[in-house]
Amino acid sequence: MKKAAVLLLCLCLIFGLSACGNNNLYQAPTEEATQAETQPGESTEGGEDASGGEEAPETTEAPAAPEEPAYEVQDVEAHTMYVNAESQLNVRRGPSTDTESVYALNRGDAVTVTGVSGDWSRIDLNGESYFVKTEFLTDSQPTAQASVDSVSAGHIVCIDPGHQQSGISEQEPNGPGSSVMKAKLATGTTGVATGRNESELTLEVSLKLRDELQARGYQVIMIRETQDCPSSNAERAVTANESGAEIFVRIHANGSDDPNVNGAVCFAPSTSNPYVGSIAEQCQNLSRLVVNSLCEATGAKNLDIQLTDDMTGINWCQIPVTIVEMGFMTNPTEDQNMSDPTYQQKMVEGIANGIDAYFA
Repeated sequence: MKKAAVLLLCLCLIFGLSACGNNNLYQAPTEEATQAETQPGESTEGGEDASGGEEAPETTEAPAAPEEPAYEVQDVEAHTMYVNAESQLNVRRGPSTDTESVYALNRGDAVTVTGVSGDWSRIDLNGESYFVKTEFLTDSQPTAQASVDSVSAGHIVCIDPGHQQSGISEQEPNGPGSSVMKAKLATGTTGVATGRNESELTLEVSLKLRDELQARGYQVIMIRETQDCPSSNAERAVTANESGAEIFVRIHANGSDDPNVNGAVCFAPSTSNPYVGSIAEQCQNLSRLVVNSLCEATGAKNLDIQLTDDMTGINWCQIPVTIVEMGFMTNPTEDQNMSDPTYQQKMVEGIANGIDAYFA
């Protein structure tokens, strides 16, 4: 009886230990089991899992962005060369036609060459490095082209950079024989972002316009080439009348109490103007062509032309005249744009295109 009890106790111990061991042992699933758990069309990497949970994060790194092409440029001693292109030469950010064109130089323009890259030359413009095709540069100033565009050949333009460093508070008649008196010369507006005086900006752009028109074959007469020019509005108009010029282009920048106002506009007289009514239509035509071309070149808002009969600088004219308000110095963005060399070149080309269209 005792032997039977001992045997029974041993059997219980054996079975009990076996059951406890099964609860603590990990059995790796077989290949067949793993395949059975993954249904066709489902993935165990990324995407939604079988329980409909959130998408697992991607673990694969995104391919690196292609690097900009590296250009080898050999430094050379800085020296002056001249543009020898038939018309204009594109200035690019890199030594390749695939890079952005940011300027256009005219035949005869002087450039400072500082390096070479293949058949390209690195030049310095306004403290920045750009590239032009070396084949269009020459060591000596090229002679004028044998023939110029028939549109501009022989035409004479007078440019008046608006205002000067100081205004003139003394008064003069608003027109010949007028009893209405106005200040001889206002001081102009000031840039809200740049802090520049209008007279400084208008002179800077006018000198570039002079160069552009001369490159196109025009004769150009400047009312002023410095900040010190104490000529009144009436006196400037008389100078233009007596200069032999065919048109009078007065360069200005606008101002407004509203800093959001922006855009370009040209002023012209109405046909009922008692002083210049006989040439009003020509003035309006010139103004409309210039403002359209200016806005097309720059992307500025086109405010069209505005008729006015109380501008002394218009009323004393005997030749077609326009006042070009390039933009608003009271608008921060437009103020900064008008002092940017690239934008200035666009304005200059736009105004010149309008003058071309007028004579055409």
